[in-house]
Amino acid sequence: MVCNECRDMLQSQKGRTWKGTYDLRYRLDVTVITLEQRSAGCVICRSLCEGLKEHLKNTASSGSGRRDSSPAAPQADTSTDCQSLAAISKRSLEIAASLYFHQDNFGTKGKEETAKHLYRLDVVLQEPSKDREQVHSSGSVQVKRTFFLENPKTEVAGLISSASPRTSSKEVFDTIMGWMQQCKCTVDGPPTFYPARLISLKALKGEFRSFEASREATSARPDVQVKLVDTKGWLLKNRTKSPSAPRENDKYVTLSHCWGSGAVKPEHRLTYLTEQGLRRGISVDKLPKTFQEAIFFAALIKGVGYIWIDSLCIRQKPEGEEEGAEVAAAQRDWLHQSADMDLVYSATYLNISATASDSSAGGLFRNRDPAMLKAESVMLNIEGLPGVYIPDTEKMSTNAIGSVEVRARDTGKDPNLYRRECTVLDPTFWTDRVDKAPVNKRGWVVQERILSPRVLHFCEDQVAWECLGSNGCKGFDFAEGQPLGLSNFQLTERGIVEALRLKAVHFEHSLSRPQESQSPIDQSNDNAVHSSSAQERALKEWARIIETYSKTSLTNPEDKLIALSGMAKNMFKEIYSGQRSTGSQYVAGLWGIRLESQLLWYVEPLFDPIKNTFSNPARSPEEWSTRGSKKYRSPSFSWAAIDNPDRGIVYGDTTLRKLFIEVEENGVTLKTDPKSAFGLLHDASITLRCKLRKAIIQKQKTGTARYIWHLDHRDEANADLDEEPHTNVYLDCFERDEKACVNPHGRRKKKVYVVPAAINHGGEMVCLILRLVDTEQALYRRVGLTKLSPFMDKLAMQGEQGAQGAKHKILQVLDGDIKEPHKGYEGGMHRIHLI
Repeated sequence: MVCNECRDMLQSQKGRTWKGTYDLRYRLDVTVITLEQRSAGCVICRSLCEGLKEHLKNTASSGSGRRDSSPAAPQADTSTDCQSLAAISKRSLEIAASLYFHQDNFGTKGKEETAKHLYRLDVVLQEPSKDREQVHSSGSVQVKRTFFLENPKTEVAGLISSASPRTSSKEVFDTIMGWMQQCKCTVDGPPTFYPARLISLKALKGEFRSFEASREATSARPDVQVKLVDTKGWLLKNRTKSPSAPRENDKYVTLSHCWGSGAVKPEHRLTYLTEQGLRRGISVDKLPKTFQEAIFFAALIKGVGYIWIDSLCIRQKPEGEEEGAEVAAAQRDWLHQSADMDLVYSATYLNISATASDSSAGGLFRNRDPAMLKAESVMLNIEGLPGVYIPDTEKMSTNAIGSVEVRARDTGKDPNLYRRECTVLDPTFWTDRVDKAPVNKRGWVVQERILSPRVLHFCEDQVAWECLGSNGCKGFDFAEGQPLGLSNFQLTERGIVEALRLKAVHFEHSLSRPQESQSPIDQSNDNAVHSSSAQERALKEWARIIETYSKTSLTNPEDKLIALSGMAKNMFKEIYSGQRSTGSQYVAGLWGIRLESQLLWYVEPLFDPIKNTFSNPARSPEEWSTRGSKKYRSPSFSWAAIDNPDRGIVYGDTTLRKLFIEVEENGVTLKTDPKSAFGLLHDASITLRCKLRKAIIQKQKTGTARYIWHLDHRDEANADLDEEPHTNVYLDCFERDEKACVNPHGRRKKKVYVVPAAINHGGEMVCLILRLVDTEQALYRRVGLTKLSPFMDKLAMQGEQGAQGAKHKILQVLDGDIKEPHKGYEGGMHRIHLI
């Protein structure tokens, strides 16, 4: 649906302005209350209104110093959103829109015309230009969204309108079954892996034919129960040895969900207190709403007789108990089951995701307005849009303001010449409804989503599907009300960019074959590795996974690495061929190959151009990377030492032009099974050969740079080099590192070490920033990263031409450099330990 105001903008060019640019520009005035009213019947206004609510929520959270991004913290409810909008309901804003030409193909003369039009509409909700200077103190509003306008396609399954007012209807179920039949990502035949425990759906199979019938029947029949069963022996060839092994309905599905605060009660968790009751059976209507609806839905799927739900299938620590034999047994079981997460999800028949629910009380299904899923067409007016070929003329359209009808009459042209019938599409659906949904902000769900061959998302007002692409299936994404193959656009600091979907990760050697994971790796080929191109692709995939994962939250921060262990086990097979995993190959979320480049990750601070300030809410308490700490989770040089929900980290580029550091060795000690290199860490370190340069970091007194650093009097003859200021600084954690490393303006007491590490493809020198921890042992901790530009840092980057090419001045060894704490010095390089 499109409201009259947006339709007038697109069809009649209402609000069009002349900017002399290669697009059409529009500006429309709107108040917050008017926008909210229009959002009920307009896909454009609804998207802007939702973005405004998110903006207000984030502003309130950052202003109070809170971060309610933990999965245990419930999302702001509708009443909170309404209160936020009500507070600014009379505020005047403007909608600034830009229309771009993407594709416009016409048939040749003499043949039937087959017009295909694709246009991109970027829309920004912001303060009117005259008011922007007055809103510095109260906070600015800037919400950006992108839409596509495409000629209508009559036979696209994703755009078939749904008349159902609820996602639990038979109509929706039939749509999902159609997707499952089209997908070939799961292999027919008996499963090749079972989790240690499953929930049996035997009592529900065949008894109900729809979800609504299931719910109504079981509400009147509390005797309908599900049971916890063991799967030991189910995969034996001679199944007579395991009488409990299923003869039919032998497939299982999994559930991805947010636990929520208090939603999963103690009686809904597998503990030594509840185990016998779960084995005898528990009434479905006693379980949390999400569990109930997932169970009913799974029981309707042909061939599925079991469901795996983490809280019911992995032993949990009894509530209120912190030590004792039962607590230790639960911890051992949790560690053992966590190590098999790659198998649990890669062998699932279907992963059911409670995508829109922020707790287990939220359920899968939602009421909705089916009209909002209707494909809406508008007659787009492209008159004046540069670069568009106009049929039956010998010229391209130009950007000029005036009446289409008047110009057409003056030139004798048909006014319909400039009109294109288009469907309004929201390509940010996956970002807004799937990627940013509550369940996908949970750290554990990243690997659940990637490893599962097929994922069914129950979103806020529609269902969506994504599959991996294996066993001859090409892999595809479906969503009600969305066309097939629509690009995924995301908003970044660089603007709106096209991005790969998370499930587009390419696995060639691991997924969909869990049985191979259980067999020993051939040790006869220990030194074999993939080709450089295969390794490079795999490392890029890993970087994309980590950048996504680092934006999520964990209820237990110490799970940072183990929550990704299944993903790491699979990626190991992509990066290394025929090798058994060892500590030297996987180091706290980084890979042994090209490890030097991967050390150069960084946290991108958020700059507010209105307030002219930087912010970085990343957290990294010292205890997380302090040796011997009970809460130790990773070394300081790993991205896993940082928590930065919603924004994450930027992974190190593994294709750098030149490196100036060398990792000689690394050491990893695991808390978990030493045979697995991917679990919880007890300790980790690397021995690094590098060039130490003592420096001072200070807070910038004026200007937009957040910090400034310079070398610390290394040599009187090079005083100009030592005093040159460098402003491109990325501290890992403002809260921690400012106190330890940053000097107030004019002071020089606290020292750090800058380590030139690499030259990137932009010609910048990327340097690590380290803090000395132990002089005698030459122990250092990472605190950040800095970049030197050939244009802004001319003295440090100035080179002297020699036999081996240009050598930047900061790389030249001075007498003051040699004495810095080290465990060996040779050829201008210090040997240090990074922890």
